[in-house]
Amino acid sequence: MKKHLTNNILLKIASVVFSIMLWLIVLNIDDPDTTRSITNIPVNIEHEEAITGQDKVYTVIEGARASISVTGPRSIVDKLTSSDFTATANFQELSQTNAVPIVVEINNQSNKDKVSINQKTNTMRLNIEDIKEKKFEINVDFIGRLQDGYVIYESRLSENQVTVYAPESVMGNVADVVARVVGNGQSGDFTSEVELIAIDSNGREIAVAGNHITFSVNSVQVTNIVFMSKEVALVDNFENVMTNGYSLMEKEYSSDVVTIVGRKTDIEGINEIIIPEELFELDTNTKDYEIKVDIQSILPEGAYVYGDTKEIIVTMHIDKIVERTYTVDVRKLALANIPENYVASVDTKGTFAYSIEGFEEILAEYEMQDSYNVSLEGLTQGKHQVRVEIELPNGVTLKSDVYVDIILRNTEDVENTASPTETTKKEPESTTAWPTDPIIPEPATTPPSQEETTPEEIT
Repeated sequence: MKKHLTNNILLKIASVVFSIMLWLIVLNIDDPDTTRSITNIPVNIEHEEAITGQDKVYTVIEGARASISVTGPRSIVDKLTSSDFTATANFQELSQTNAVPIVVEINNQSNKDKVSINQKTNTMRLNIEDIKEKKFEINVDFIGRLQDGYVIYESRLSENQVTVYAPESVMGNVADVVARVVGNGQSGDFTSEVELIAIDSNGREIAVAGNHITFSVNSVQVTNIVFMSKEVALVDNFENVMTNGYSLMEKEYSSDVVTIVGRKTDIEGINEIIIPEELFELDTNTKDYEIKVDIQSILPEGAYVYGDTKEIIVTMHIDKIVERTYTVDVRKLALANIPENYVASVDTKGTFAYSIEGFEEILAEYEMQDSYNVSLEGLTQGKHQVRVEIELPNGVTLKSDVYVDIILRNTEDVENTASPTETTKKEPESTTAWPTDPIIPEPATTPPSQEETTPEEIT
């Protein structure tokens, strides 16, 4: 009996062992080991202060995400994703080549001994730069619009300067720091709290976070002074300063209009700005002047110059007004429009004279005419005082009209009483005329006595 019981126990133990072995065999056949790749595991950074605490900044150039291959039972491995693993890079282990080892572990500790991890990404590589700092004036950048006819004359900032901190490679691209104000149809003063923006040399915004840029202050308060604006003309009375026979030949403004701003009550009645006469001091030894006018200094109280035209230049050229008299031989007269069946003769003796007035420079270039027309159109028989046609350049005036005496006689009368000095339709001979200066002889407006005159007859 005892022997039978002992054999039964041994049989049971053997049965259990066999069952376990059979289970392991079946399990191994039904759940074999497998290997698969898992990618895009985010790498967490530890002890970042090992770099940033030394006034440096880093950029990850390789190894921001890790890839691994996992080997283990298919029932486990097939269910694993990137979120089942943690990858870390400890910056305290930074090498001299700016590389940090990456460690990847499975999150579920119960599977830690069931799977093996083979890292494909072992190192995070960094670009490390010194942090630079630089002070910038804060400028206001206005976008949007105000009410028509209004402008922002001045923007007052709670902080006028800011210190920018950025990697050396980024700092070289920062050209400006602006506070961007948005207009929305305002017609009065308004205040805005705005964040600061870094701008490059092309006027483009630089991403702050992505380029490790920080500011000593992140935002500023901007108070905007809004004024009415209008464009007005610039005028002067410099002609009133001219004395001693001088006058303006030319005058030119670098700009003859200016934009002014101010409160509506202060500028709505201003339509022109008069440049004071005292800015121009006449010097008789000088003909060319260049007068600089500070616009703000001549504006009434409450008005302010706006825009780029804050100073204008008035360029002037002056010259003396002079009078010249010219004496002309009567043989230079060209009688025109002689009535049919009439003979014309000049009854003015020898010469006639005319006086003109103009700028000295112009008269210096003046040349007398080769001939002077006298029109006899519409005249009848007899003696007439006829105006001489004198051609003058611009800016020159004739002091008074000049007349010569002309006699018209019927052709039949001339044939009956012809004399050697009378001809028909004779052209005037060319001769030389001469100016006399400064003597001004009286023009021949009164016919001389018959005894002193030998008239030429021209038809």
